[in-house]
Amino acid sequence: CHQPTGLGLDPAFPPLAGSEIVTGPAEVPIAIVLHGIQGPMTVKGKQYNGAMVAWGQLSDEDIATTLTYERSSWGNSAPPV
Repeated sequence: CHQPTGLGLDPAFPPLAGSEIVTGPAEVPIAIVLHGIQGPMTVKGKQYNGAMVAWGQLSDEDIATTLTYERSSWGNSAPPV
């Protein structure tokens, strides 16, 4: 959905590269992965309107590993989860 480059896919899937959501407080992307999200959101000053289903079936370790990867890939430099 967010593409191998992390650049997303307009208009539904926002970029993970340079995303203030991905690189901000870890609690936000954790909540999105656990509970999903839908509706309008702004990422890097651009409006997106899509949906992401919850990934609650993943283990805590899998979620932490995935989010740590996102937070340190595509030019992002946020601390690990």
